[in-house]
Amino acid sequence: MEYSVLIIGLGQIGMGYDYDLDRKQYILTHARAFNEHKNFKIIGAIDTNSEKGIKFRKKYKSEFFSDVLSAKKLSPDIVIISTPTSEHTKTIKDALNYFKPKVILCDKPLAPSLNEAKKIYKLCNTHGVRLFVNYMRTSLPETLEIKKNIFQQKYKGSFKGIVWYSKGLIHNGSHFVNLISFLFGDVKKIRTFNKDHNDTNDFNVDFSLTFDNGEIFFLYTKEEFFSNYAMQINFQNGCLNYLNGGREINWHSAIKDSKLTDYKFLNSKASKFHNITWNKYQLIVVNQLENFLSGREFYLCDGNSAIKTLKIIDKITNK
Repeated sequence: MEYSVLIIGLGQIGMGYDYDLDRKQYILTHARAFNEHKNFKIIGAIDTNSEKGIKFRKKYKSEFFSDVLSAKKLSPDIVIISTPTSEHTKTIKDALNYFKPKVILCDKPLAPSLNEAKKIYKLCNTHGVRLFVNYMRTSLPETLEIKKNIFQQKYKGSFKGIVWYSKGLIHNGSHFVNLISFLFGDVKKIRTFNKDHNDTNDFNVDFSLTFDNGEIFFLYTKEEFFSNYAMQINFQNGCLNYLNGGREINWHSAIKDSKLTDYKFLNSKASKFHNITWNKYQLIVVNQLENFLSGREFYLCDGNSAIKTLKIIDKITNK
């Protein structure tokens, strides 16, 4: 079955990231991901920037509109919201008023505040529309393998870890709050150590999240120095390294030293995660969306999970 798709917002995640990259190697945007999938068809895109519209028409051979009203003739099954976060509430209201989609896939975070996110979630439920949020790491097979290893206790016992993030807690740190919650479950305690606003009306915060069996510390670095999205989690039998945003993932098991037999050290030979899908992460999200629409098992961040993430962030920023 073929599903029709309307994209609202042609910024970086909408169309920009992979526009000039090899389509066989990189699928990093909504436009390319849906265009590459045989069971979806892009029927249009909306953006206030006409130059982006020209580029969109040229590459994707589909209709372009400057506003939602002019696109009201369309009947999309899926509406993608990739406008700025501050515009999410209005854009989703417009999408619900002018179209009757089965699904809305909204970029992260769902809204600039917890209250707005709750309103969006309620609106979608009222209209019978399933809401998902594009925290793509929870869809990736590497993440699912990590979660399986934790559940099966291949990574044993209590844990303690560090997450490094930059470009603000809401903008990018929320990715890892969502990911860590997906892996370890409900947060039992939040501790905040340092907090300040950055230049993008976001927060730079050092904090920790405590779970049933361990604690993860989040530390921010300044984006102007370099982007830093990584985590290291120590378990009783080894260490999980998640580097460069997830482009490199490996496991170092704890082994006895050959000479100092009373001591254990991390094995210098890592068990690397194979079939890393980072260069095609947005296609993985689309695959999971097709699973949902087809009634199969799926892994996507739904509206409820996205609100849980914002609840954690709200508690951190208001401490």
